[in-house]
Formats: sequence, C-alpha cells, structure tokens
Amino acid sequence: MQKTGKENPNFKHGLCNHRLYSIYYTMRSRCLNQQNLKYKDWGGRGINICSDWMDDFLSFYSWSIANGYDDNLQIDRIKNNKGYYPKNCRWVTPAEQSFNRRNNKLTQDIANKIRKERVNKNLSYRQLAKKHSISFQMVSKIITNKSWIETQFCGLKNRKNRLMPVTMHNLAS
Repeated sequence: MQKTGKENPNFKHGLCNHRLYSIYYTMRSRCLNQQNLKYKDWGGRGINICSDWMDDFLSFYSWSIANGYDDNLQIDRIKNNKGYYPKNCRWVTPAEQSFNRRNNKLTQDIANKIRKERVNKNLSYRQLAKKHSISFQMVSKIITNKSWIETQFCGLKNRKNRLMPVTMHNLAS
C-alpha cells in the first residue's frame, strides 16, 4: 500500500497546489533557471532571492501570509533592481505593480508636476506631452485623474497593512 500525505517520506508541505507555491516556483525559475525565457530580465540582471527563501517555500509562505498576501495580489519588488527579500517585497494589485516597472519613465511625482504645470503655467496637453515625452492621451488621462490618480496618504494602514488614502473618516479617527 502506498503512503499518502504526511505518512509519505517525500511529503514536504502539502501546498504544491496553492497559488503561493506557483508564485514561488515562478520567482525561482526567473531568477535561477537560465533556460527560462524571462531569465535575462531577472537572474540575468542580478535579481536574486534571499537565503531564507531560496530553498524554503514555507519561509516564503509564512512571510507572505504575515505581510498581506491575498489571491488578487501580486508580489512586487519595491526597488526594481534589487532582489526578492522581505524588506524589498510587498503584495500589490496588478494596477499598483504596473507603476513599478523598469520601462515606466512616468512617476507619481511627474504626474503631479504635469497637473501643476497645466494649472500654474497654463500649458496645453500637447505642450505637456512634448515636454515630458509622453503621449497626448496620457496627459489627458493624468489631468482628468483617469491615470496616475493624485492620492495623498494619511499614514494610517488598513487591516492588510496598506497605507490608506486621506479621507474625512480617516482624519476624524
């Protein structure tokens, strides 16, 4: 009779079908496997994985659960040129992660600057697009708050340890 589960000597954690295991496996492959098509953008650039996580999925799993992991979030490296380690990683929405990319030359500070220049210097959308080397459409989205929405944070964190935007409710508490 074949042993299953914890009775099996090869049993490690029982989480191989968990979404976090897939994220962990993909992270390792991009950083370590030179045959991975994305290796050049991770491991090939020197992006590594901390020793605590390198060969210990349960350590990564525990950190993830304690630091706001949710099924609708993705792992994000805060400093894009640094590796995967607890102080450089966080769980973010796909929209938040899209702002933290190497090829993204636009930042929240630049978006805020564009808004100020539109008001204070009365620059046209075309002038702003040319000045900041972005499309007319992107300037329009920034000015109308459809992209790079201007948000101030009050320093309070929600239950998933994320900064919350300033609202009258937050300031009253």
